[in-house]
Amino acid sequence: MRSRSRLLAIAVSVFGWSVIASCHASSHQSNSPVTHPVTLPTLTEEKMTDDDKLFKQVPFDKNEKTVCSPEDPGPGFDWRGVLVRAPSKVVLPDKNAPGSTFIIPLCGIYTINLAKAIRNPGLQVLIVTDDSTGKIYQGKIGDRDRDPDLLIPPPPTPRLRAEDYEHQAFGGYLNVNVASYVALPLQPARYRVKVEWSGYESNEVRIAVVQRP
Repeated sequence: MRSRSRLLAIAVSVFGWSVIASCHASSHQSNSPVTHPVTLPTLTEEKMTDDDKLFKQVPFDKNEKTVCSPEDPGPGFDWRGVLVRAPSKVVLPDKNAPGSTFIIPLCGIYTINLAKAIRNPGLQVLIVTDDSTGKIYQGKIGDRDRDPDLLIPPPPTPRLRAEDYEHQAFGGYLNVNVASYVALPLQPARYRVKVEWSGYESNEVRIAVVQRP
């Protein structure tokens, strides 16, 4: 078994330093419930669920577990993939308030097979689908680095053979503001959001974007 530092170096060489800041080898598993579109409500702060409010505590662009991260069932599961969570509703920013920002929180957890990652290199991609129009918006998470410490270039590594890493994996957490990476219109909508990365596709979450009353 390769050392943890070796796995980190390999992951960095495949994906770029901005995405793999603090990898850890782990396993996770979850079955996401099937959800259905709902009529958009007029949202006020009081009508937000407790779970939705918790997403205000999420530190964006940090590879760390948060109060809103998908549950990690612990060791003993041979799970590989990406799992995400998001609030059911978010409010459009107040156009008249200086510094008001469009925020759509998304938290995730992942365990990636290293061999599959080598065969499918690239950044995490956010896929946002408008339920009403079917229009698809996309954005690569690594396209905007927030932490200057993550801009250190990875060390050079020799060409990797995927077959040498079939039974190895790396994992971590994802915490992003979807609206920072995907150009979405400032209007009410119902979106389906998922992440694609290294040949894996996450579960899809539904988010209602509503007008501030």
